[in-house]
Amino acid sequence: MHKFISKIALISGVFALAFNAKAQLERPQNQWSNDFQLSHHEKVFTAFDTSLSGLTQQLQHLFLNDERLSLTFLERKVSPLAQHFHFQLHYKDRAVYQAKVRASVYKNNRVYVSLPVFTKAEVTFQNQNLSPKTAPPLQAPLGEEQDLWFPTQEGLVSAQKQDFLAGPGVVVTLIKHGQTVMQVEDERRFKQDTLLNISIFNPDPLTTANQFYGGNFIDNNDANNTALAAQQQMAVVKGSLQNGVFSLENNVAELVDDYAPSVAPVTQTNPDFIFDRSQYGFEDVSTLYHLTEYGEYIQALGYNLPGFKVNADAHGYVVDQSSYSGRFQELRFGDGGVDDAEDADVIVHEFFHAVVDGASNSSGGSLEKRTLEEALCDFVAHSYSKDASPHQVDRIFNWDGHNEFWPGRSAVSQKNYTQISFNGIYEHTDLMVSCLRELESDIGRSATNSLILESIYSLTPSETYQQFAYKMLRNDSLLYNGDHVHNIHRAFKRRQVLPMEIGLGEKTNPAQIQVYNSLGFSRGEALTITAAQDLQSLELLSIGGKRVLFKKVHNQNKSSITGQGLRSGLYLLKITTANGAVKVVKLSKA
Repeated sequence: MHKFISKIALISGVFALAFNAKAQLERPQNQWSNDFQLSHHEKVFTAFDTSLSGLTQQLQHLFLNDERLSLTFLERKVSPLAQHFHFQLHYKDRAVYQAKVRASVYKNNRVYVSLPVFTKAEVTFQNQNLSPKTAPPLQAPLGEEQDLWFPTQEGLVSAQKQDFLAGPGVVVTLIKHGQTVMQVEDERRFKQDTLLNISIFNPDPLTTANQFYGGNFIDNNDANNTALAAQQQMAVVKGSLQNGVFSLENNVAELVDDYAPSVAPVTQTNPDFIFDRSQYGFEDVSTLYHLTEYGEYIQALGYNLPGFKVNADAHGYVVDQSSYSGRFQELRFGDGGVDDAEDADVIVHEFFHAVVDGASNSSGGSLEKRTLEEALCDFVAHSYSKDASPHQVDRIFNWDGHNEFWPGRSAVSQKNYTQISFNGIYEHTDLMVSCLRELESDIGRSATNSLILESIYSLTPSETYQQFAYKMLRNDSLLYNGDHVHNIHRAFKRRQVLPMEIGLGEKTNPAQIQVYNSLGFSRGEALTITAAQDLQSLELLSIGGKRVLFKKVHNQNKSSITGQGLRSGLYLLKITTANGAVKVVKLSKA
């Protein structure tokens, strides 16, 4: 959600009762081995059995010393580096709300475990209080009511969880203790192929014209003018053709009309979808184009995310609001103010909520975790726009915001992480965006986005900025042999997300392994590998980890492999020297 307009009204007096101070509180003792307390470090061990049953048994044995605690398997996600197992923690055979255990199993059987944020009798979900909440008008319950434990500062409170329909396409979750509403969640997170010819803003008219909002560059109730028309760019996007009708649908997204205002996605009997901003079709093609461009960019990095085709209603709100619904896997963009689907930042921001959903299914959580997700959505939107145009890179939502409708958000911050508190999910997004912007300027867009994508697979409901930074450090060692650890540390320590010293040491390459002609390899030519020591083997893996080629090298410090005959895609080349030095290099084949 890139903006928030509060419309929650107090439900009838049944939810206004004060919390009973004598409520039964459970205080599980010695929950984690070694009186575990959460820090920036994850628990790490080497698994002797990485099957689901074997992994579950090891997690129980290592970390759950209380016989009243147990794990239930939820799902498995697969990234290029690892398998990510998600478990629900139960206490006395009842789920603990938002208490998830993540176990990421890498190819060397090393397992990184993220545990919930409580220890002994205390539960420390940030900014969560035992006070009644307001609830929106409810229309109908969805599914069965679920008994669970709700974590509070005093302990675990017996509670009930129920989903309700609260409007067209809007589902809220209520957590109740008796007649007291303790938590209200709106689950929306707010932003045959053929080629279609289209005209779009890329990323928006202010950025490409390097202008600020005003003069000829205003919304003016969607009216077109020569200044705005001059910023439209011709492009092509994949669409669909059926029975002679061209429509806005492909493998990434499908345009739909599910919500008011009722505006059916444009279709035509020819592939020329050329509109100006005064026409509804302009927002339709803009939505499909930017979703497709960013979705295919993620795929090119080797990540099958979000893993499902999203529906997108380019005219999904009358007001100035956009959102993503994980339940319906649907994006909605508002027509209020500047139409949201005219600004690529809004489209990519909302789509990245779907990407996070596909990687970790980690909606909700602590206030800092939800702020982190908003910040990641902001950054990838900013990165996408900067790749299209170098102007006004200090702003996010350049066209949709920074005007009379809403102030937009900044991509620049000098805040100190140790001196802030989280009071709203948009309040400190700029801090994380600034860190990631600095990193991107040092190591490039692809490396930065790959590290973010790999790291979101293990997001937890209580994720902090610092924990996410440490995940990026860890994944850099696995993706890039630690080539960027100092860049990552430098970007995050400047704003005190990471401490000044974390014992990185100097990055060295004693084997002096070098790889030449990676560009030629993408065209099918030979790749040359040299080292200061004799090479032992070259192993080429698909991005999913399947061995494609293995070559033994005997008494030579130079060898080669060819990209000829390989399928298009991303590959990992593992280079091993005779005395055990290893370097992993990411390669692409066109």
